[in-house]
Order: sequence, then C-alpha cells, then structure tokens
Amino acid sequence: LGRARLQSGDAARATEPLAEALAQNPRNPLPPALLAEACLAAGREADAAEYARRVAALDPGWAQGTYSAAWRMATDPDSARRKGD
Repeated sequence: LGRARLQSGDAARATEPLAEALAQNPRNPLPPALLAEACLAAGREADAAEYARRVAALDPGWAQGTYSAAWRMATDPDSARRKGD
C-alpha cells in the first residue's frame, strides 16, 4: 500500500504503511528505502537522509535507497533543498 501510494504521487500518505512495514521487518532494506523516497518527496529531507543511512547500515551492497535519495537531493530544482551546492 505504501509503495502504491508513493508511486501515485501521494508521498505523505505513503509513510504510515511503509513505517508499519519497517516495524514488521526491521532487517529488510526495502521499507526504509521507500521511506527515504517518500520523505524526500514530502520535503522531509532530514528524515529521508536518516532512512537512507538505515538502508546503508542494513545492507551496504544494496544501493537502491541511498542512490535514489541522493539523486533526488542532487537534482532537486529547488536550490535550497539541494545538498552539496
């Protein structure tokens, strides 16, 4: 449900089911990766970064979540939200 909401553009409503998925399986890197994406889309950059770090800690070889969050941050049209400028 969270992934479907995120893909449909409803990032704000995606976070609750994704957080539930994370609570049910805290060792799976997919829920925090999707949470990072949802938080970033909702303008919650600090939360997005924290979830991206969690993905990297759970599985350093699994780069989807961290790459996605980093790419969105780097290419955000709002210069105030870009990191590393």
